[in-house]
Amino acid sequence: MNPIRVVRWLSVVLAVALVACGGEGTGLGTVAKCGLWGSANVSVTGSATASVTGCGSYVDLSDFGAPTFRLFLTGGSVDAPAYVVNVGRPGPRPGNGTYNVGLTDGQWTGRLNVRSSPERFFILTGGTVTITTSNTGNLRGSVNMTATESSGTGTNTVTISGTFAAKCEPDRAYDC
Repeated sequence: MNPIRVVRWLSVVLAVALVACGGEGTGLGTVAKCGLWGSANVSVTGSATASVTGCGSYVDLSDFGAPTFRLFLTGGSVDAPAYVVNVGRPGPRPGNGTYNVGLTDGQWTGRLNVRSSPERFFILTGGTVTITTSNTGNLRGSVNMTATESSGTGTNTVTISGTFAAKCEPDRAYDC
């Protein structure tokens, strides 16, 4: 799979999801401004750092007729996130289990977008996503991933770890 094509496609999916899923509300737990999204408690350490309670959502959509699953974790609110983790795979919503993240076929792929000035983008290069609950409308689990900055020399790396209780918005044009 061409990494540039993946990054471009992920950018479009992320933009659609952020625009479509904004709004006020309390999501899962006490996270403000998550709308119908759930929660995420994810830390980013390394050449970029963040430790912010935020929002979690997932979509199960069709990419040119093939099912595609995406998980979005934001630091802060959906309206003004400090960072956005976007990870997924071809296929429908996954069942319980541990899934590998990386750059080879069959692995989950994605990126971290650090919303700073200037914006920074990190491509996920390794680690795991563990799903402990997977049912219609709910996805719970944890992430432990590494990522390398997509611009520059590629020597800037981060570790992304934490938990999520993501929600799918059933009234959107996606399956849950």
